[in-house]
Amino acid sequence: MSDAATPQQAQSTEAELIAIRREKLGKLRDLGVDPFGSSYEVSDTPANLRTNFEEGRRVKIAGRITALRDMGKSVFFSVGDIHGSIQGYLGTKGLDEAKLAEWKCLDRGDWIGIEGETFVTRTGEPTVKVEDFTVLSKSLRPMPDKFHGLSDRETKYRKRHLDLMGNPESASVFVTRSRMVAEIRNFFHQRDYLEVETPMLQSVAGGAAARPFETF
Repeated sequence: MSDAATPQQAQSTEAELIAIRREKLGKLRDLGVDPFGSSYEVSDTPANLRTNFEEGRRVKIAGRITALRDMGKSVFFSVGDIHGSIQGYLGTKGLDEAKLAEWKCLDRGDWIGIEGETFVTRTGEPTVKVEDFTVLSKSLRPMPDKFHGLSDRETKYRKRHLDLMGNPESASVFVTRSRMVAEIRNFFHQRDYLEVETPMLQSVAGGAAARPFETF
């Protein structure tokens, strides 16, 4: 017998997870925390901080929580964006009751801002020791599986935002493609070319090709 979840079971599980996240959303509001729309000034990006890492720096970065490992009094998590991520460390023992309750409302997929000092763990991982954090946006839908991402090709094409969140390889391809297209456009714009879109050059068939037809 297969252990794979049926579509109905998958939908039920997702609905339950969404309900839990909505409950946490309500708790954040009860704590006086705005779960959406907070502005946050940063000193660096997660990817740039990791590339040019220096131990002992005070930094402020923002990004999406892509991994979360709660070990009781210590929490390790990854925070980043489409360009890359870095590890954060939070010691919950030093948090006051309100701030600890705020942290317990966070999940994978949420956007946060963190402030702290950089250090290297015993395993050699560049890390930010978090002294303060700010909730920037609460995600109400669960992210794709953190190990496998999206494996179904049809879902990848229809829900590209989930593909980019769950698959760093896909994100890297789209970043490279975007930069290439921008460079090609700049090359021609600087030479006074005009970009004109026509149905013949669209990636998706349209016009007469989209007429309905009957089968017998």
